[in-house]
Amino acid sequence: YPQFGIAAIDSQIKSTVENGVSALESQADQDKPAENHYPQYSFYSSFSDPYIGSDYISVSLVLADYTGGAHENPVIVGATYDRATGKPVTLDQALALTGMTLQEVACSSKQQLAQDQSTTPTGIWASGSDATADNYQTFLINKDSVVFIFQPYQVAPYAAGAPEVSIPRVK
Repeated sequence: YPQFGIAAIDSQIKSTVENGVSALESQADQDKPAENHYPQYSFYSSFSDPYIGSDYISVSLVLADYTGGAHENPVIVGATYDRATGKPVTLDQALALTGMTLQEVACSSKQQLAQDQSTTPTGIWASGSDATADNYQTFLINKDSVVFIFQPYQVAPYAAGAPEVSIPRVK
C-alpha cells in the first residue's frame, strides 16, 4: 500500500488495508476452508493513480479477496485526504469542488456511463448511479477533476470492472 510521509494519512491507509486482511481472516476462521475442502482463501491489495497535490492526497486502493467463487471480490477504496488536516475528504467536500449537487453529478454520470455499451445504466444496473450518497462514496480527486468510481456490479456486470466518471473541478 502507498505511504506519503504524512503520519495521519499513512496510518489511515495502513488501517484500511489491515481491516481488509482482518475481515478475510475472520471469514476464514468461520468457514474453515481447509477442513471443508474449499479452495484456499487469498487477499491482495494494489494501488494506482496517486495524486499528491498541495491541497489533497488521493489514491485508488483495490482490496480483493478470493473465497472460492468464480473470481475474486474486489472493493475499490478512494483514499482521499485533505493534505492540511490529514482528514478524509467527505462527499459534500468533493461535490463542492465540482460546483454541482449530487443530483447533477448523478445526471452527468448516467450520461457518461451511457456512452459505453458495457456500462449503460439500464435494467438491474440503473439504480447504481442514482443520486444517493451511497452510490457516490468512492471518489478520487486530482488536479482537474473529481472521479467517481462505481464498484464492480454497481452499474454494470463484473466484466466491465469498476467504471469511472469524471467531473471537472471548479475549485
